[in-house]
Amino acid sequence: MVLERARALYLKKVSAGAVKNPCYFAMDATRPGDLGNGVLGRRYYVICEASRSFRAVSAAMAAAAI
Repeated sequence: MVLERARALYLKKVSAGAVKNPCYFAMDATRPGDLGNGVLGRRYYVICEASRSFRAVSAAMAAAAI
């Protein structure tokens, strides 16, 4: 559901000419960010429409990419 909403918003922005980047971030707020014992959850996603790929990343990696 989260990825569907993120893609719909992205495609809307692309069609309006507001976005040109083929990649975007999505965040799933229903997944834990901290799994305990210093392990970060993968609640952020990097989606690239041009390469038709997506990758789940931790909060630390998402912050570094911004």
